[in-house]
Amino acid sequence: MIRLRGDVGIGHVRYPTAGSYDAAEAQPFFVNSPFGIALIHNGNLTNYDELKNEVLKIDLRYLNTTSDSELLLNVVAQSIRDTLRSKKVQAYEITPELIFEAMGQRF
Repeated sequence: MIRLRGDVGIGHVRYPTAGSYDAAEAQPFFVNSPFGIALIHNGNLTNYDELKNEVLKIDLRYLNTTSDSELLLNVVAQSIRDTLRSKKVQAYEITPELIFEAMGQRF
Protein backbone atom coordinates (compact mmCIF):
# COMPACT_ATOMS: atom_id res chain seq x y z
CA MET A 1 0.00 0.00 0.00
CA ILE A 2 2.97 2.29 0.46
CA ARG A 3 3.29 2.61 -3.34
CA LEU A 4 -0.29 3.88 -3.73
CA ARG A 5 -0.55 7.59 -4.41
CA GLY A 6 -3.28 9.83 -3.07
CA ASP A 7 -5.04 10.21 0.22
CA VAL A 8 -8.43 8.66 -0.45
CA GLY A 9 -9.36 5.00 -0.49
CA ILE A 10 -12.46 2.84 -0.58
CA GLY A 11 -12.78 -0.37 1.34
CA HIS A 12 -15.44 -2.96 0.67
CA VAL A 13 -16.07 -6.34 2.24
CA ARG A 14 -18.89 -8.61 1.15
CA TYR A 15 -19.49 -12.20 0.33
CA PRO A 16 -20.63 -12.94 -3.22
CA THR A 17 -24.32 -13.58 -3.73
CA ALA A 18 -23.94 -13.97 -7.49
CA GLY A 19 -21.13 -15.50 -9.50
CA SER A 20 -18.63 -17.70 -7.68
CA TYR A 21 -16.46 -17.57 -4.58
CA ASP A 22 -13.28 -17.29 -6.64
CA ALA A 23 -10.67 -14.71 -5.58
CA ALA A 24 -10.81 -13.27 -9.12
CA GLU A 25 -14.25 -11.95 -8.21
CA ALA A 26 -12.95 -9.84 -5.33
CA GLN A 27 -13.85 -6.19 -5.62
CA PRO A 28 -13.16 -3.54 -6.72
CA PHE A 29 -13.28 -4.34 -10.43
CA PHE A 30 -11.28 -2.21 -12.89
CA VAL A 31 -11.43 -1.48 -16.62
CA ASN A 32 -8.88 0.64 -18.43
CA SER A 33 -11.14 2.05 -21.12
CA PRO A 34 -12.25 4.72 -20.93
CA PHE A 35 -10.01 6.45 -18.39
CA GLY A 36 -9.37 3.51 -16.09
CA ILE A 37 -12.35 3.27 -13.78
CA ALA A 38 -13.11 1.01 -10.84
CA LEU A 39 -16.41 -0.03 -9.34
CA ILE A 40 -17.59 -1.48 -6.06
CA HIS A 41 -21.15 -2.75 -6.15
CA ASN A 42 -23.32 -4.17 -3.42
CA GLY A 43 -26.44 -5.70 -4.91
CA ASN A 44 -27.67 -8.11 -7.55
CA LEU A 45 -28.49 -7.43 -11.19
CA THR A 46 -31.80 -9.03 -12.05
CA ASN A 47 -31.19 -8.64 -15.80
CA TYR A 48 -27.69 -10.16 -15.81
CA ASP A 49 -28.23 -12.39 -18.86
CA GLU A 50 -29.65 -9.56 -20.97
CA LEU A 51 -26.83 -7.17 -20.04
CA LYS A 52 -24.17 -9.84 -20.54
CA ASN A 53 -25.42 -10.48 -24.07
CA GLU A 54 -25.30 -6.74 -24.80
CA VAL A 55 -21.81 -6.30 -23.36
CA LEU A 56 -20.34 -9.30 -25.19
CA LYS A 57 -22.13 -9.15 -28.54
CA ILE A 58 -22.90 -5.47 -29.07
CA ASP A 59 -20.26 -3.59 -27.10
CA LEU A 60 -17.62 -6.27 -27.83
CA ARG A 61 -16.22 -6.15 -24.31
CA TYR A 62 -14.60 -9.05 -22.48
CA LEU A 63 -15.62 -10.31 -19.04
CA ASN A 64 -13.07 -12.05 -16.83
CA THR A 65 -15.57 -13.39 -14.30
CA THR A 66 -19.22 -14.22 -13.83
CA SER A 67 -19.63 -11.38 -11.32
CA ASP A 68 -22.57 -9.06 -11.86
CA SER A 69 -20.38 -6.26 -10.48
CA GLU A 70 -17.83 -6.69 -13.28
CA LEU A 71 -20.68 -6.72 -15.77
CA LEU A 72 -22.11 -3.51 -14.31
CA LEU A 73 -18.71 -1.83 -14.53
CA ASN A 74 -18.51 -2.67 -18.23
CA VAL A 75 -22.02 -1.29 -18.81
CA VAL A 76 -21.00 1.96 -17.09
CA ALA A 77 -17.71 2.14 -19.03
CA GLN A 78 -19.44 1.59 -22.37
CA SER A 79 -22.05 4.22 -21.52
CA ILE A 80 -19.29 6.75 -20.85
CA ARG A 81 -17.58 5.84 -24.12
CA ASP A 82 -20.86 6.14 -26.05
CA THR A 83 -21.53 9.55 -24.51
CA LEU A 84 -18.10 10.80 -25.55
CA ARG A 85 -18.60 9.49 -29.10
CA SER A 86 -22.03 11.11 -29.39
CA LYS A 87 -20.54 14.45 -28.37
CA LYS A 88 -17.63 13.93 -30.79
CA VAL A 89 -15.13 15.09 -28.22
CA GLN A 90 -11.99 13.67 -26.75
CA ALA A 91 -11.95 13.93 -23.00
CA TYR A 92 -8.74 13.51 -21.11
CA GLU A 93 -10.23 13.17 -17.67
CA ILE A 94 -13.41 11.88 -16.22
CA THR A 95 -15.72 14.36 -14.53
CA PRO A 96 -18.85 13.96 -12.44
CA GLU A 97 -20.80 15.73 -15.19
CA LEU A 98 -19.65 13.18 -17.76
CA ILE A 99 -20.67 10.28 -15.52
CA PHE A 100 -24.10 11.78 -14.80
CA GLU A 101 -24.70 12.49 -18.47
CA ALA A 102 -23.69 8.96 -19.46
CA MET A 103 -25.92 7.41 -16.81
CA GLY A 104 -28.80 9.71 -17.75
CA GLN A 105 -28.58 8.61 -21.38
CA ARG A 106 -28.26 4.97 -20.41
CA PHE A 107 -30.97 4.74 -17.79
